[in-house]
Amino acid sequence: MSNCLFEATLQEIEKECNCTPKYFMDTVEGFSACEGKQKKCMNQLMTEMGDKREIIDDGEEKVGLIFCLQVKFFFSFSYTLDLPCRMY
Repeated sequence: MSNCLFEATLQEIEKECNCTPKYFMDTVEGFSACEGKQKKCMNQLMTEMGDKREIIDDGEEKVGLIFCLQVKFFFSFSYTLDLPCRMY
């Protein structure tokens, strides 16, 4: 994951709530979707995003904002040159 503040929050949700947000069910294994009390727990931790800055990355705990400063941004665009230009 490229955003470590979100990754830290997601790891905290897995640890404290023993679940994962429903929209990550296809990428996270070993946890059920947050429902009921777990969802309330998840929502509380989501409001605190940015407070937790420790992540586990490749089995190593990384602490501090320096690991959160390397956010990757990707963009793309497409175009075509074969369309006729019409003036109305």
